[in-house]
Amino acid sequence: MEKEIKKVLLCGIGAIGSIYANKFIQFDRENFRVLLDKNRLKRYRENPVTLNGKILDPIYILPDDKDFKADLIIIATKNDGLDDAVKNIENFVYDNTTIISLLNGVTSEKLISSKYGLDKVLHSYFIGHSAMRKGREIIQDGVNTIVFGSDKQKNNVERVKRLFDNAQINYEIPNDITYSIWLKYMLNVSSNQVSAILGFTFGEMLSNPKCMELITNIMKEVQLVAKRSEER
Repeated sequence: MEKEIKKVLLCGIGAIGSIYANKFIQFDRENFRVLLDKNRLKRYRENPVTLNGKILDPIYILPDDKDFKADLIIIATKNDGLDDAVKNIENFVYDNTTIISLLNGVTSEKLISSKYGLDKVLHSYFIGHSAMRKGREIIQDGVNTIVFGSDKQKNNVERVKRLFDNAQINYEIPNDITYSIWLKYMLNVSSNQVSAILGFTFGEMLSNPKCMELITNIMKEVQLVAKRSEER
């Protein structure tokens, strides 16, 4: 039987990462670490992160630390921080490490697995309501779920599932994680970006035939990209 997940490392303690920092602090603080560089460590100690008015006080760790080996690494940075995250987790990866990424998009798993191998990376993403953030103060209404899975890593999926059950973390395991990831990406690209560019609400987009035509065309383009990508 695969080793149970006990030690967890979180990379990124922003609007999404803070949700799971809070969960693991409550569940098993001594076996949980948050990875920061020296500059961020100083700032976070002087001005701690708060979630819904509660100060988060995890055990922080620096990239050069060699005394902590993580059974699970959760990457919850922004997309422009992914390259650094992949480099900075190196000392914490060992034979039984599993890595999940909560970034939007369809490329983070490929980048992570190019360094650490496909056998260590589960496909995953975050769904939930947006968090409101002001400096280190984060407000989130509790609607949050990690979607994850793998067609080939059934044991790792089960290990993460057991951990999330014990830590009371909301999750979903779809029958086809690849389809699920591309579906979320298609919906994000065709709705969120169009809404931001045009300044329309979702209701306004739905009631505008030209806008819906644009959204439909974007969805079709994403479907073509997905098909070609999965054929490689």
